[in-house]
Amino acid sequence: MANDIGRSLSYNAAAHAFSFTVNADSQQWFTTLDDENKQVQRRFALPEQVQDYTWVDENHIAYAIGAKVFRRNVSNPTEIQPWYDFAEYCGQISRMNYLNETLAFVCEQRSNEQ
Repeated sequence: MANDIGRSLSYNAAAHAFSFTVNADSQQWFTTLDDENKQVQRRFALPEQVQDYTWVDENHIAYAIGAKVFRRNVSNPTEIQPWYDFAEYCGQISRMNYLNETLAFVCEQRSNEQ
């Protein structure tokens, strides 16, 4: 159904869709597989630094660039909003999960050198 799947893979029960990243055209693309009609749809390119994302609700995903977390509307991908800034605590955020209004993630410890 898809080739060159990246490291993010998720299921959104509210949207009845699996989602994953696909490496294409030297970019990571947010891609969905409709659970009901089995159609794969490459939706939009993620920013260059992004490999990991998490679903926030039926229509939004979150991803991090550095220590900043952004929310993006899947139906209207030009709608991107800053959500959290963890620069005081973290260097680079990776692997993310959002459940019961709680965001969990892995981050590199921020260097004390300034």
